[in-house]
Amino acid sequence: MELLQRLVLMAKEKTVRFYIHHKAKKEIKLLISDASVESPWESSATMSSLRLYMLTELWNRADMVDFCGTVLKERFEQSRDIGEISNAISAYQRAVQLTPDGHADLPDRINNLGNSFLCRFKCKGDLTDIANARSCHQRAVQLTPSGHADTPVRLNILGTSFVYLFECTGDPNDISSAISVYQKGLQLAPDGYAEMPGHLNNLGNSLSLRCECTGDLTDVVDAISAHERAIQLTPDGHADMPIWLNNLGSSFSQRFRLTGDLTDIENAISAYKRAVQLTPNGHADMPSWLNNLGSCFSQRFQLTGDLTDIANAISAHKRRSSSLPMAMLTCRVG
Repeated sequence: MELLQRLVLMAKEKTVRFYIHHKAKKEIKLLISDASVESPWESSATMSSLRLYMLTELWNRADMVDFCGTVLKERFEQSRDIGEISNAISAYQRAVQLTPDGHADLPDRINNLGNSFLCRFKCKGDLTDIANARSCHQRAVQLTPSGHADTPVRLNILGTSFVYLFECTGDPNDISSAISVYQKGLQLAPDGYAEMPGHLNNLGNSLSLRCECTGDLTDVVDAISAHERAIQLTPDGHADMPIWLNNLGSSFSQRFRLTGDLTDIENAISAYKRAVQLTPNGHADMPSWLNNLGSCFSQRFQLTGDLTDIANAISAHKRRSSSLPMAMLTCRVG
């Protein structure tokens, strides 16, 4: 009898079933890391019969295929190889197909699939991928039971899919949908929710985007409030604080362009200055923060004629130039 056939019969025995249950994830990682195997569900002459049998069996188990997708997605995050995320999508799709309606893990597996479509969209910019991501995230939210702890984070990622879709299509309904789901997620978040500042920041950014389309002052006022609350909830020394401060500065600058109120440009300068102060030298975002600060100093100079402002603007832009990567400077000069 062929070895593979004997192993199929042995699968009925407790010893082999125990091995499959407890060693499966290790074997999946091993198979995926094997250069001779293009994807985790393809057979290869280099595999042992046991590993081949296990692979065949696991490809029909939703939990293991979902785990396989997670391993592939992690590999993509390290390598940025588009083939890895495409294989992750295939694995997650298989996991969703194998999961029956009403299963407790179905929303999570659909959400994983949506996240992988979103990852590929960020690499390729394909509208189909972001549309699929949005659809998956919507379905995951719909299937998540009321009061579930994952609801706020699933609503947040759904909002992000709507924002990316809006940036592709310009459809105002998409940015309004993003705002709506961000707001719902914040309403459902419990007190002390660790992700609250990030979700508030996302809401503020989406409100600013809609303001750019409509010119509605209410949106930028609400954006400022969201960014201020995000900062209030963020502890000193947190790595994201400069991002929150920069985005607050951008909202103040946006309101200034609508109202001409000098207080807004002063508040923008204050937020940008603090963002720069908290950002370590060499940080990838430093040139952007300095550019924003310099631009605000220039705007205030145009209003007040204060030479200190134009001197500060020049200083900020000079510092920005010195903080740009040498490759970018070479491209600009050449």
